[in-house]
Amino acid sequence: MGFRIRERLRQIASFHDTPHRIALAVALGIFTALTPTIGLHTITALSLAWLFRVSKVITLMATFVNNPWTIAPIYTGCLLVGLALTGQPFALPRMEWNGLSAWAALDILSAYLVPFVVGTLLVGLLGAVAAYFFARWAVARYRAG
Repeated sequence: MGFRIRERLRQIASFHDTPHRIALAVALGIFTALTPTIGLHTITALSLAWLFRVSKVITLMATFVNNPWTIAPIYTGCLLVGLALTGQPFALPRMEWNGLSAWAALDILSAYLVPFVVGTLLVGLLGAVAAYFFARWAVARYRAG
């Protein structure tokens, strides 16, 4: 697994573009990966790459850090950040499993919507800024030899 990550990083660093534009594509992908647009990450990433005129491939590669294996811990952390920022206490929702419907689940989970959105957007923004500076540094270092 470590080999594949290093190989992906080499591919990104050797992409024919400026370190700034490569880093911007990575940052947009990381931001997208952490946004609350579950199920729309690919469309969001491609739209942002098109809007900022950066590599769609690099943006998608960075977006897919959020995948079926990582989605639960990433979104749990973002929710906890959002709960802390909105001042809401963390409490597991009480669900009556008998007769649970989609509407009942939405009603129960709606209390967590604002903290979830706040948390994902803040963590996404901070992650994007950190990813930008790291990617720009890594590309420059890789190219320097």
